[in-house]
Amino acid sequence: MSSTAGDALKNVRALLNDQVGSRYVRTNEQVRNVMSNQMQFIASDTYGGLTKQTTACTLTPGVDTYTVAPSATRIIYSVVALIRVSDLYVMRKVPFDAMLEFKRATATATGKPDRYAIYEDDSQVVKVVLYPTPSSTDTLDAWYMDLPDALTTDSSVIPFGTFGVKALELLTAAELAASMTPEDLAACKLSPAIAAKWQADGQKFLALERERTARVSQAGSGITRRYI
Repeated sequence: MSSTAGDALKNVRALLNDQVGSRYVRTNEQVRNVMSNQMQFIASDTYGGLTKQTTACTLTPGVDTYTVAPSATRIIYSVVALIRVSDLYVMRKVPFDAMLEFKRATATATGKPDRYAIYEDDSQVVKVVLYPTPSSTDTLDAWYMDLPDALTTDSSVIPFGTFGVKALELLTAAELAASMTPEDLAACKLSPAIAAKWQADGQKFLALERERTARVSQAGSGITRRYI
């Protein structure tokens, strides 16, 4: 089940008791901006919207560092898995400092890469470092999170289940309430403690959405999903 920005905005305004258009404490643009940011956080937290990018990297013998294909560079933590196309091997992700240690200890190692580390260069381009250094040509496919677009209009779609939408509304309301002055809170007849309550409630629904997406990914597999 998905929802729209317009529906969620109305629900957030109902929580905030900020529903009279002639004297909004927070504008619709402000509410949508906060919702957009929270939606990205929820999507990355729940690993929703995974997309496959074929030929994310084309490997060359003797070269160990590559730029990931443009569609997989939206944010550094969006790359979930890299797969060697030649044998469909799922490569293991390691921390960047561990990769440096591998390189230091066995600088001349070559072969079929079986692990990778990700970093972002000073131009904010996502790079992958492979170990061992490729000894033959190959390509890598990538799975990455296709994070939702910003909520620009009331018809913009929120691609979450019921729990995720509820988490989004509560966490948005919590952030907005936390930024209100005492005068704003009084105008909306809100307690100063309400932001903390909505934050806690939103986290509960976020946990339920996380469980839902995990069940979807594991359905029929009989195995526990492991993030690479």
